[in-house]
Amino acid sequence: MKKAEAILRDETYLSLMEKISEQEKDREFCRHGISHSLDVARIAYILNLERGYGFDRELIYGMALLHDIGRACCGEDGVSHRISGLSEAENILQRAGYPENEREAVLHAIQNHGDFEAKDRSL
Repeated sequence: MKKAEAILRDETYLSLMEKISEQEKDREFCRHGISHSLDVARIAYILNLERGYGFDRELIYGMALLHDIGRACCGEDGVSHRISGLSEAENILQRAGYPENEREAVLHAIQNHGDFEAKDRSL
């Protein structure tokens, strides 16, 4: 998983995740650090296999690792973290070697994650 590993080594990614961890150090539940992102990736990959969706593992991990990076600046500009992290996510994806079609898919997932009714959640 060269591309996902490249994200995990990316200096900007690590800096943003460190900022999020610092912001949420006193949060009791569900801190949005790297551990959370890796948990999301693992769960998403398991669901992908169980349900036969056929998504590439690198794509799933790219989405999961980057889905919350907008939290690093969320609240500063009043924009949702789903939107505020898109530009940085695209840059990180490009440096990690994701082709344009995969970058677009990841950015779409980031922008729309959590954008569904609780009754539609299958977990």
